[in-house]
Amino acid sequence: MLATVGRVVALLNELGVPNTQAFWEDQKPPPLPYVVLMPHGSANLHADGTVRFDARRYDLELYAKPRDIALEHRIKAALRDAEVDYDSDFAIDEKGQVAITYFNVTLIEQEASNG
Repeated sequence: MLATVGRVVALLNELGVPNTQAFWEDQKPPPLPYVVLMPHGSANLHADGTVRFDARRYDLELYAKPRDIALEHRIKAALRDAEVDYDSDFAIDEKGQVAITYFNVTLIEQEASNG
């Protein structure tokens, strides 16, 4: 069974990582590190010409300066423990200052307790 957005938000909260979905309500992010859950394309299950199960792909974007490999490992361990399937990638922002680690996951959408 796929994890919910709420479950992943709870995992991040348990790790003490500030997080939001898509954007910060006051448009000003907290000090680094933090995670932005960015929804994008669907990952629906189709059968008989209709959608039978609705899910969405998310990037969990971990922003840190400098790169926080220990935090990356804690997030990966939490995702594994919660049986959340993920792939990850890494980039540096356009100014070469902030490390961004992307965790690509597919989740069931539901109301969550943040942004």
